[in-house]
Amino acid sequence: ACVSLISALQQGNFNSFGSHSNDTSNDPPQHDQQDRHHPLPYLNSTLMNELFVDHNHSKARVACDRLDNVRGNQKVVVDTLLECMDSLEEAQKLVPATACAQKHSNHTPMTIHLFWKKPPLTRVALLGLLSVLHSQPGECTQVVLWTSKSESLDTFWKGLSLYNNDRLGAPTLHLKVLNATDFGGRIKRNFPSLDPISHTKLSQILTQMEVERLVALIGPPAFADAVRVVTLAAYGGIYLDIDSLLVNNLHPLANVDFFYRWSTQPSPNTAAFGLQLGSPNAEWVISRLSSSSSIRDFAYRCFPQKIGDMVKNIDHGQAGIQMLPSAFFDPLWVLIDTTEPGPEEQKKLWDRLGISDFWKFFEVPVVLSEPPRMIKETTHSNRTLKGKNQHLVSSSFFPGVFAFHWHNQWRKPIVNRSVPEQYMQVYQRYQDENQHLLQVVLPRNIS
Repeated sequence: ACVSLISALQQGNFNSFGSHSNDTSNDPPQHDQQDRHHPLPYLNSTLMNELFVDHNHSKARVACDRLDNVRGNQKVVVDTLLECMDSLEEAQKLVPATACAQKHSNHTPMTIHLFWKKPPLTRVALLGLLSVLHSQPGECTQVVLWTSKSESLDTFWKGLSLYNNDRLGAPTLHLKVLNATDFGGRIKRNFPSLDPISHTKLSQILTQMEVERLVALIGPPAFADAVRVVTLAAYGGIYLDIDSLLVNNLHPLANVDFFYRWSTQPSPNTAAFGLQLGSPNAEWVISRLSSSSSIRDFAYRCFPQKIGDMVKNIDHGQAGIQMLPSAFFDPLWVLIDTTEPGPEEQKKLWDRLGISDFWKFFEVPVVLSEPPRMIKETTHSNRTLKGKNQHLVSSSFFPGVFAFHWHNQWRKPIVNRSVPEQYMQVYQRYQDENQHLLQVVLPRNIS
């Protein structure tokens, strides 16, 4: 019998959104979302480790780690990249799109955190948000969009309230405002062994987390670095930068503390960052941050490389934070840091992946062998989904990776028939089909 990794790591009832608080009025609802008539497949944690995480067993991990360490000519880099993609695709075939990680004792859904400073959402940012909502099983996933101001979902973009409707199978979308008092209180409850002086210093620092002033002081990237760490320390879950197209189920990583490698550099990228609520790794990070002299120093220490340096010497006997291969979330970035492919290698990439230039993601029309489409059946049987999980989207665009991180290309236009536009059309159809549940829907042809 396999013991779930969550039991092995935590041995406790760590719950997202208010399990340690008597006041849960501002929290997403806690309820068992399992469909009793069509039980969901649950992921075997040991198998998931062997597929994606474990250095000794994971073929995908070995192949993609090799990519991050590759040195050589264009052919070597591209061939290693394609080998990594093949191994990842093989592993992903064993993960049902509707599968959930084994739940906590109170059936708390996996939480994915995103951040956008304030409305409106740009079209490319909307792509990132909708890709999360249309790639995760709704019964066991909730999505939190963090912002600096209290607004309605429709203020961010008309149609988003559709994803806060219990009649649909998509993950529930919640809007939450960054709140220093809330963060400080939750961190204190999550890490009771942290000394009182550290908690006091952290609370004082977090009260300086006033968005407009702090962004002006340290810049948007540094502010986002701080938001990642604080939200995960307070709520647990997985933080994902919104400039990512999420294409596969994240539940294989739901019970793992992780970040991923910054291409060939020996340091992490926290654009995808997972910390379990109350985990020893999270406590180690927050204890080191508690010695910050100011909010500016705190944000500086949240820089990905600094987080990587911080966790190198974890001494609590746990497994530490897994640094997953870059290709799991950033499959083409290694080409930016190594060598620009020549015509022959570009053709290989185009024929196999449908894209050969990282910077042309939004700009090049692509004919995919399997264009984005709604999944009508589960991948573990031929059972029709009967209304549940019919929000899930599949395609042949990097079918093995978890996400395609496009790195701050905020001003790029989305060209007709490009991969982003093909995904947006599928999301639009989903809203059209369910518009009877909402009076306003996603507008077309948004600049």
